[in-house]
Amino acid sequence: MIYIWFLFFVTSIYSTNGQAFYDPTSCRKDGDAPGTRYTCTNNTKISCPSFLIFRANPRFLTISAISALFGFPTDDLLRLNNIVSPLETLFVDREVFVPVRCSCSDGFFQTRFNYTITENTTVSEIACGVFGGLVKTITLLEENQHQEVVKISSNKTCPRRC
Repeated sequence: MIYIWFLFFVTSIYSTNGQAFYDPTSCRKDGDAPGTRYTCTNNTKISCPSFLIFRANPRFLTISAISALFGFPTDDLLRLNNIVSPLETLFVDREVFVPVRCSCSDGFFQTRFNYTITENTTVSEIACGVFGGLVKTITLLEENQHQEVVKISSNKTCPRRC
């Protein structure tokens, strides 16, 4: 009898464990793949707290720099990621948790942040080099009215699916 209860318990755990589809394609890929963005109706008025995982890269190796990139308070990022100094150099690919607020906008559950261009670059380099694939090139182009020309000091709106 214990075996039957154990079997029931184990199968109920696995049957309730959901898994979202994540887009495995390159950040430079043209076109959306299933999971590139999650759809919703604009009637959906709810928003919810969520987070994204940013991997430190050679351009953003401190909490101070990552905080500025996402517009999130430095002290909060330090606490959430158990880091003492905002100027501590992180190793490349270190995961940094960044809280975001997700809502339905333009038919997708997403959060948005702005990126100010600081050097000569391309939309693809912003998607892949700056954000490490958190944002796809095609998504940046669609969000910014297919403006492939990137001017220093200009802003790009960067939507991130939730």
